[in-house]
Amino acid sequence: MGAPPPRVVVDRIYEEVPAVFALLEEVERNGVLPPLFEGDFTGFCYRPGEFREEAETAGLEVVDLVGVEGLSFALGDLDERLGDEESRRVVLEAARAVERVPELLGLGLHFLLTARVR
Repeated sequence: MGAPPPRVVVDRIYEEVPAVFALLEEVERNGVLPPLFEGDFTGFCYRPGEFREEAETAGLEVVDLVGVEGLSFALGDLDERLGDEESRRVVLEAARAVERVPELLGLGLHFLLTARVR
């Protein structure tokens, strides 16, 4: 099993859902994130290169691939920081500083891929 995903660590999901560690190997293998508890969502987890490759395989020309929030999701006081003009500016600048660094894209929770039909 690889390292736990950031949300498992930051939100301490393992405390409420101890079975999360048993799921990680399968999620790493097939990308499917099953619901962890009643009412939770099902998701698909891409690695940045896989996301780009799937778009290209579908006949799209990838224009850009960025990380959306960087590590800001890990800030316990994010809502408070976003409510303060100066703190919001710093959080957004930090996210922008790493949004296109290929080695860091997988640290955030979401990607945004922009593409066009070839």
